[in-house]
Amino acid sequence: MTSLGTIRWTDSNPNIQLSFAYEKKRSGADMQYQAQITVHPVTGLSYFGYPIHLQLSIDSTLVVTTTLKAATPRQWSSAIVYTSPWYTVPNKTSGTVPVSFKVYSGLGSSRTATYSYNMDIEPAASSISVQNGTLGTAIKLNLTRYNSNFTDTITYTCGTATGTIASGSKATSVEWNTANGNKVDLAAQNTSGLSVEVTFTVTSYSGTTVVGTSSTKATFAIPDFVKPSTVLVIEDASGYFGTYGAYVQGYSTLNITAIPIPAYGAAIDKYAITADDSSYTTSPVTTGPIRGKGTLYVTATVTDTRPRSSDPVSEPITVLEYISPVVNLSAYRCNSSGTEDPEGAYMKIDVTSTISSLNDKNIATYEIVHSGGTIVGTGTSFTSGVLECDVATTHSIEVIVTDDLSSTTKAAVIPIAYTLMDYYHTGKGIAFGKVGTRDGFDCAMTAYFSDNVTFDRGFVDGTDTGWVTLSETVVYRYTNGYVTVVGESYGNLTLSVEEYTVLGTLPVAYRPAHQIPMVYHKVGGDPTGQSGFITTDGVVKLYAKTDYVDYWAFAVTYPI
Repeated sequence: MTSLGTIRWTDSNPNIQLSFAYEKKRSGADMQYQAQITVHPVTGLSYFGYPIHLQLSIDSTLVVTTTLKAATPRQWSSAIVYTSPWYTVPNKTSGTVPVSFKVYSGLGSSRTATYSYNMDIEPAASSISVQNGTLGTAIKLNLTRYNSNFTDTITYTCGTATGTIASGSKATSVEWNTANGNKVDLAAQNTSGLSVEVTFTVTSYSGTTVVGTSSTKATFAIPDFVKPSTVLVIEDASGYFGTYGAYVQGYSTLNITAIPIPAYGAAIDKYAITADDSSYTTSPVTTGPIRGKGTLYVTATVTDTRPRSSDPVSEPITVLEYISPVVNLSAYRCNSSGTEDPEGAYMKIDVTSTISSLNDKNIATYEIVHSGGTIVGTGTSFTSGVLECDVATTHSIEVIVTDDLSSTTKAAVIPIAYTLMDYYHTGKGIAFGKVGTRDGFDCAMTAYFSDNVTFDRGFVDGTDTGWVTLSETVVYRYTNGYVTVVGESYGNLTLSVEEYTVLGTLPVAYRPAHQIPMVYHKVGGDPTGQSGFITTDGVVKLYAKTDYVDYWAFAVTYPI
């Protein structure tokens, strides 16, 4: 408390002393006061059988009327202290504030007196206000100044970043140009959101003495341009670009790296890369062989933790079309002059092919294998001279055209030379439509019979299907009029007890005319075997009588 003074309350007896004091504080432009009065007898135990009242006025306004002492007890010896509530004097930034204490009695006592004083004020520090905005734009700071002689220093705090906006200022507004002041970097104080909170503080000085401080907060959006960017790096992962000056369809693979450039501290959280109609979410990434051709685009974006995404970056690549060599093979019998002749003892071979250019850097070679030997060369076409070709022999010809990347094989057959009729040299064979090459009746022409045909022995079909897979455990083969069916489980199929297990169904052409019974054996035991059937509708089935069978095998042959 600040003392205002101590006096004797009038000149009457008993001797009563009054002491006055006050407390002050500032609230912006306003001053707040609390007044105090102490009433105490000077001579110790005193007799005063009257009440003591108080009227308190601050800034010429009556603010309190109260009784300090009642009429009883009539005697008292200890001080009476009264402290008023806080009272606000608005807009008080200079001068002093008057206060008066009217102390009076009653009930027949004529004691009364008014004591007036002036109370000091607290110096008035400036206050600051600012509206929410966007980083990178000019922000206006408004100051309310209460003393034209004071100077202001304005500072800011945002996360761990601090700085001074103005110093020694007497201005009522200050423009905080965050663009020129490079304060967009305050975005680094929030790497997972889209705004930052800034605290502004104004400190007022009287010379070098701090008068007071005032603070306010504002929220600033992180501008849209604060986002990551990326640099796209595309490399040849397969080595074809250096040879052909471009990527090659079906062979080239790409190493793609999206190199991110983060924006003001935000980490990169996601990658998005597209290439050749495929999408990738990591970087770097290696693609599969390129499927497209022509000009293709590789595109990449990155997204940070705010989250903000970069503008897409696209880079074109050139992909050369590639297909394996296309081969045309022509081989035919001819006479000695090279003229095509089905009865000729010579042959000619013509090969033409096309290969993908690959910027005119692709090279083709060929290899031709025939009964007379092998021919090799470079290029895409070949025409042989007249080559010997035995009339009684079928000649197989194979050509392989190989370019830098792949090869294509084409085959042809030159049949036995044509002649209407020919006797085999043994005297036991005759051939029609071909040169005789074996005993017997050999016909290479369409045969027409105008009357019945009688065979003393069975008709033999020379077709051989080779082994054909019927199911996981069964194969079959047809040759010379007979069908052979072979089954083996290898542990891949367990036969059920006391019921038929179907293994597969044969095609119609290879089904028996009558149901074929057969015996299968458990591998490693049961030498007597168990039963199975091939039915007339081609169903192959086995029956297990006593227990489950994991390993079994059978073979059966029948005519059709």
